[in-house]
Amino acid sequence: MATQTIIQTIASGKHTLSLEFFPPKSEKAIEQLEASSRDLAQLNPDFVSITYGAGGSTRQSTFTYAERLKQTHNYKVMPHLTCVGHSKSELSEIIQQYQQAGFKTLMALRGDPQGDAQSFTPHPDGFQYANQLVDFIKSQFPNFEIGVGGYPEKHQEAQSQASDILNLKKKIDAGADFITTQLFYNNDH
Repeated sequence: MATQTIIQTIASGKHTLSLEFFPPKSEKAIEQLEASSRDLAQLNPDFVSITYGAGGSTRQSTFTYAERLKQTHNYKVMPHLTCVGHSKSELSEIIQQYQQAGFKTLMALRGDPQGDAQSFTPHPDGFQYANQLVDFIKSQFPNFEIGVGGYPEKHQEAQSQASDILNLKKKIDAGADFITTQLFYNNDH
C-alpha cells in the first residue's frame, strides 16, 4: 500500500476506492471479516475504515480489527471514533493507542444515541458535537488527519439544509481534513 495519506490520495484527483468494515461481534462474524477482508484485498482499495459500533459498543474490537486489517492486508485503515459515552480523558487514551500503533487518520463522528435513546446525550466530561471532537484531536494530536461525516441530503437531526451546512463548516473550521458522505439517493445533492 502506498505511503500517501488519505488526503493526498483524494487530492491526487484519481478515482478512489474505499471500503468500510464492521467489527465482528461473534465467532462467525470474525470468520466472515477474515474471509471478506482477504477477498476484498484483491481490489487494492485506497483505504478502508472500520466503524465504532452503535453507542461505542465495539470500542476495543474496533482497535483490534483495525490493527488486524492493517497488519494482515497492509490496508491503510481509518478507524472511526465517536463521542458516545466517552470523557475527554478516555478519548485521549483511545487516540494515544491509535497513535502508538501507527495509525495516521481517524474518522471523527458524534455517534448515534445510545441504546433506545431518541436523542444524543454526551458524557458529562465529553463532547456534544463532532466539531468539538475534531478540535480536541487537532489540539492534542495535531499529526492525525481527520475525516468527518457529511450529509448531502441533510442530517436527520438538522433543522434545515442550511443549518446542516453550517454544522459541517464547524467541523472543517475545527480542523477536519476531508469529508466522507453518508449514503445518498439524489446525485444532484
